[in-house]
Amino acid sequence: MAWHLVRLKLTLLVSGLRRGWQQLVGTLAGVIVGLPLATLGAALLVWVGGQPAGDVALHATLTSVLILWVVGPPLTFGLDETLDPRRLQLLPLSQRQLATGLLCASAVGIGPAVTAILLAGAVIGFAPAGPGAVVVLAAGIGHLALCLVTARLITTLLSGWLRSRKGQDLLVAVGAFSGLGLAAVFQIPGFIARGSRSVETLVEQFETTAAVLSLLPSSWAATVMIAAGDGRWLTAAGMLAALAALVALLAGAWVRLLERASQTAGGQRRARPDRPLFAGPAGLLPRNRAGAAAAREIRYLLGEPQLRVQWMITVVFAGALVGAGVLAPEGAPGTLVLAVAGLAGLQGLASVNAFGADRGAVWMLLSASQIEPSDLAGKNVAGAALVLPIVTVAALGLATATGGWANVLPAVLLAVAVLGVCYGVGDVASVLAPSPLPERPSNAWAGTTGTGCATALAQALAFMLVAVVMLPAAAGVLATIFLAPGWLIVAAFLAAAYGLAMWGLGVRFAGRLAANRGPEILSALEG
Repeated sequence: MAWHLVRLKLTLLVSGLRRGWQQLVGTLAGVIVGLPLATLGAALLVWVGGQPAGDVALHATLTSVLILWVVGPPLTFGLDETLDPRRLQLLPLSQRQLATGLLCASAVGIGPAVTAILLAGAVIGFAPAGPGAVVVLAAGIGHLALCLVTARLITTLLSGWLRSRKGQDLLVAVGAFSGLGLAAVFQIPGFIARGSRSVETLVEQFETTAAVLSLLPSSWAATVMIAAGDGRWLTAAGMLAALAALVALLAGAWVRLLERASQTAGGQRRARPDRPLFAGPAGLLPRNRAGAAAAREIRYLLGEPQLRVQWMITVVFAGALVGAGVLAPEGAPGTLVLAVAGLAGLQGLASVNAFGADRGAVWMLLSASQIEPSDLAGKNVAGAALVLPIVTVAALGLATATGGWANVLPAVLLAVAVLGVCYGVGDVASVLAPSPLPERPSNAWAGTTGTGCATALAQALAFMLVAVVMLPAAAGVLATIFLAPGWLIVAAFLAAAYGLAMWGLGVRFAGRLAANRGPEILSALEG
């Protein structure tokens, strides 16, 4: 059966050339440009094997290859029919046959050929004479398997969403950000070389960079190759086992997703029992109205495409901040850690339309009694529970890069202040100018449509009001940084208290407004 799916993939590659000149040009460019570049890259890996810069080159190459495998298949989802498992679910195939066939089909094409050439160069360049060559070869095969399984897992996970217009539009942005990350990886050797003053320093920096990259799962195969070449058999065996375990874990997750996709073949989804409202992490929430609102909002944040995009943007910018800190010149100030407080603003500004995901379902709140401050507070708590861990991780990453460990707690406190002000103003704006999120937007970045100039003006005024209300706290923190840095932690605590006070005032005021605007809110959200 695997051979039949491989033949299907070859047929699709050939017939795809007849779809239009764009795909023909793309395929020819891949053959004419991709394969020679891969050969050149493989030759460079053979040449640098055993040299000081070789470890960094190997780690960067394998990491870049995996990034391309993560981004590439979703981008070509509409061109390769074997990437969509639901097109094959109605065939009389077992899950094992389907998984094996799809994995073999993934190994056919220009991308797999480029990967195989690069890995062959890595194996030849870093394999020692003797039994160690077998270990290095196993690492190369393991990295290829990691690429194939990861790509299949992602495309299967997103297969339903990738058919939509919003999925295709979002992939453009994801591809752009991934391209920036890939470009940053290729710039690492240049930054290291420009920052070195001697050959000894250059070698030390290359070793440090290789050690950092070796922590990533995308570089575990490179660690195995380097350790085998140096005769560190225990390290090589351990990392090879970890790589095999990771591939097995991802493969198991992929097979489970294939089974789930088979339940929805033909557009019919099997009924599943309803999850309790307080299931999973939501079980930590109090069993009251605010806790119920928070639990419901968590489901919205994780399940609604437009809301998922909002916190995904926060994650992307967090990674960009950490990357900027890593690539910053030596001696960068530790106060850069405070920049992560801006991440809270990205998520907090979305609160100006707190009821957008509820749409017409807000009638349940109104039928119970009315919209209360606890309903708004629960929504705010859910958003903060999602964004504050991202802010904390970004602060720790920047502190690692700049040495600004003393600024981690102030940065988190400033994020609390920003969230408090944003939520306080946003809750009022949500009551005064509610608007529903579109049920099926043309793209995932779409906000509300057809809500009129009044709503847009109200939300723009809310953004400006956030800046005005935040000004006293921001001015106090900036003055402390320049005039009395030792008191920064005190200023951060005061800013957080100020933000929480503004949040409390905003929630109570919004609750009073909502008590008299129930029909208007319901009418706006149903429209």
